[in-house]
This record gives sequence, C-alpha cells and structure tokens, in this order.
Amino acid sequence: MNREISNYYRALTGKELSEELALEALYAAIRNEDIPLIRAYRGNAPTDEDEWEKKKCEDMYPMRFAFREMAHVSVLEALLDIGFTLPSGPDVTPFSGTPEEITAFLMRAKGIDWKEAVSYLLFSSSYYIDVLHKDSYFQIPFRLNPDDVYEPGFISYLNSWIVDFALFLKKEDIGQGREEAFNLGQICRVLVEDEELFKALQACMSLGIFDEYDEGWMMSRAICHDNEKAFDLLLSRASDDSLCDINSYPRKNMRILEKMFAHEILIPGTDQAFEAFEHFIYRFNSEHDNTEIIKRVMHPSYVKRRDDKGNPILLHAALVNDNFPTDCYPILAPSREDINARDSKGRTILYYHAKRYPYCLEDLINAGADPYDVDENGNTVLHIMIANGRYDITMEDFKDAAKFLPGDIIYKKNNDGKTPVDLFTELLTRKDEAE
Repeated sequence: MNREISNYYRALTGKELSEELALEALYAAIRNEDIPLIRAYRGNAPTDEDEWEKKKCEDMYPMRFAFREMAHVSVLEALLDIGFTLPSGPDVTPFSGTPEEITAFLMRAKGIDWKEAVSYLLFSSSYYIDVLHKDSYFQIPFRLNPDDVYEPGFISYLNSWIVDFALFLKKEDIGQGREEAFNLGQICRVLVEDEELFKALQACMSLGIFDEYDEGWMMSRAICHDNEKAFDLLLSRASDDSLCDINSYPRKNMRILEKMFAHEILIPGTDQAFEAFEHFIYRFNSEHDNTEIIKRVMHPSYVKRRDDKGNPILLHAALVNDNFPTDCYPILAPSREDINARDSKGRTILYYHAKRYPYCLEDLINAGADPYDVDENGNTVLHIMIANGRYDITMEDFKDAAKFLPGDIIYKKNNDGKTPVDLFTELLTRKDEAE
C-alpha cells in the first residue's frame, strides 16, 4: 500500500468534493486496498453499471477497475457495501482470493447458492486460464508492481490456486457436485499442456474427479503439446480402451512417440503408426539429436510406402521440412533403389524437388539420388530447374547447381535436342526482351 497517497485522500474525508475528486480518491483506495477509504466514498456517480454507462462516465466502472487491479476480495466486498454492483461477464477471477472467499462473495453479490457460485467461478476461471493459454495477456487483470509495470507472472500462482480449488471441492463433498468436478476437469484440460501447471493436474487427478474419457482427452493434449510429464502420469492411469482412441501425435518430442509405440498405443507397421511417424517428420523441429530414436521407430515397411504419384512418402516429408536433419535421409530411404524409385509417370523424387524445392537437391544427391536421371521428356535435373519458370534462376544459381552436379550434365540434351545451357540462354534472352 502507498500510505502517502492514502493519507492524502483520507485528509479529504468529510469535505465537500467534486465528483471528479471523489472518484479519484475511490480509485486510489481500490488500488491501495484501503478499505476504510473505500467505505468513506461520498461521490454521486451511479453505482449500478448500467446507469454508469447511461451517464457516459468517462472513468472505468469502479468494480471493473477493482478486477483490473486484481484487488483482494475484501475490496470487492467494500464496493458492494457502498452500492456498486457486480459487472456482467466473467470478471471474478481466481486472482482475488481463496476459493472459499470468492465463492462466499459471489453468493452474496449475486444472491445465489453455493453450487451456482462454484459453477460461476469455474466458468470464469476456465475463461481466464484459456486466455492465458493463448498468450493474450492484455485481456487478463494484473496487479501493478512498484515501478508501475505490468507483469503477467501468474503461472505459479494459478497452479497453487487450482490445487486449492480442487481441495476446496473435495472438502465440500464433491460426490454431491459431480458437475463441478467435471468443470474443474475442463480447466485442467487446458492446463495439461503447460509444464509449470503439472502439479495442478496431479492434485486434481488424485481426487478422482476425471473419468476415462477425460483422461483420454487429456492424454491427446499432452501428446500433441509434447508434455512428457503429463503423458507419463496419464499413461500410468489410462485404461487400454482409452489408449486405443488416441489419435494425436507429438510435434517435437520423439521420446513420446517412441513411448506410444512401446506401450502399443500405436502399433508399428500399421497405417495409424505410419501416419504418426509421417506427421512427426513433417513437423520435426527439435534441437536434440533424435537419430537413434528415429532408427528405432522406423519400421521396415515404411520405406515402401508411396503417395498417389508413387513417391516415397517419408522422404518427401523430410525434404520439405528444413528442420529435419539431412543425415537421417538414409534412414528413410536406405538404398539407392528406394531413393530413385519411379512413380507412375517414370519420375523420381529428384524430379519433383528440382521443380518445387531446388534448395534440397544437393542433400538428395548426397543421399544417393541419381543426378543423371531424366524425365519422360529427357530433361535432367538441371533442365527442370531452369525451365520451371517459378524460380528466378540467375547465373549464380546456375553456378551453385553446377557445384554438386556432375560437370558433363550441362551438355546433356533433352528430347528436343536442348542442353541446360541452351535453356538458360533462352531464359536470359526472354528477360532481356522483357526489360
């Protein structure tokens, strides 16, 4: 509390004040949590939110201001005592006091029973936690620090508050309020992917308030958000039936994927397991060396999997992902036969990447792709790069390609009798004419 500010405004108590100065004192009292000064408020501004809006008061409605300042529930009680009403919307947050304090406040402020108050608080908590999960910090009320800077550092507090909330419901006999337990489970569904809130999940699960569907759903969240701790906890409790329904895949954590195979959540060699592995390769973005895990998870049958055109699916997924380690290409296509497999039109994956992703051609060739391979028109990889037209090929690009391609490839003629040099010359001529 800033005592000097409170003392200044307390000295004005009992005096005839302008509405502007009276509200100024009230806002200072709210921010400083000065309950006597709040109760001494003598302004004439409307205390009902709807009337406040009708009068077009420029200042924020005091009760909303209290929520924005994350004032303690005792401040909210004091504002109720002098006539201010609870605002509409999910504004009562878990930041204002203990679950017991806030529930009692809601019962009084809204004239509702315990069960309705708990449901309201659960809804409000779910809303704000979901906002926090989406990193939309500007929508959440925060207390100002002494330097008047906003600090959205409530993760550890939320963790503690949710544990307290779970214990509060347990003490109040959760057996008579299954709906409240389910709603608390809804909150934890949001939290399961947040590493720092893991203890809240543990506490709520220890109360037995989740059914198998809840645990299966949360398992999916833990998997697709790479929360290995939550995955391990849920795995220790989940039934075989709920495990069979899992269809989520980790984004970065290869260890979770390997555990899914080890526990037969995914069966190696099946379509679902292949889809999970492909999904991981497409989105692979890890700073860790997962080469050995990739080797262990890679099923021999995956090498022969082809897309609709006949291209090796996993190799294509790896090639279009800049983050996938190039030294792992041979794991996905271990032989020259695999990497040079032809599709229904007789084209190899080298053809498609020369046309669309030329930056990875060197890696493909180093992995065993045949640089002399031609398409049905006799075009080599260099013909395709130049003739494609989607890329602004320059002399430097031409020289760079020549560094990793055989020297004599520039003299290879296609079915039209043109070499890559001929095509490049035509390209330069067209550019000159266009300019």
